[in-house]
Amino acid sequence: MSYPSVVTPRRIAIAALLALLGLCVAAVVLPHLPVGGPLGSWMASRDVASGVYAYQTPLLSVPWEKEWKRTMHCEYGIQIRGESALGLNKAFGESYNQAYNRVQLAAIESRFGSNVVFTIRDRLRQAWNTRTAKS
Repeated sequence: MSYPSVVTPRRIAIAALLALLGLCVAAVVLPHLPVGGPLGSWMASRDVASGVYAYQTPLLSVPWEKEWKRTMHCEYGIQIRGESALGLNKAFGESYNQAYNRVQLAAIESRFGSNVVFTIRDRLRQAWNTRTAKS
């Protein structure tokens, strides 16, 4: 008794079209999903566990940024990273940074006190504005 072949040219063509359709849908949908959150949380937890404290911020081009980074690093050991997450799409980067910062800020605040990152930033910004206003 012989059975007809399960693999036919028609079935191969249908499978190929479905695979192509799946790739097209993935190419359209996946870049818009903010899936960076779990990765950001995981990376931040890993950094905290190894003693690295950091805050991710979008690239800044303000005159007091270098002083803020230096102060946070020298006085508190906190890195201020002015970079977009992994250079990937905007939604992914924002999701990654938000999740990363949520974990890191909780660890930073438990070690150094409430709002230290933003207090120092605001103090330096105000000092710079005061210095430039006098000029």
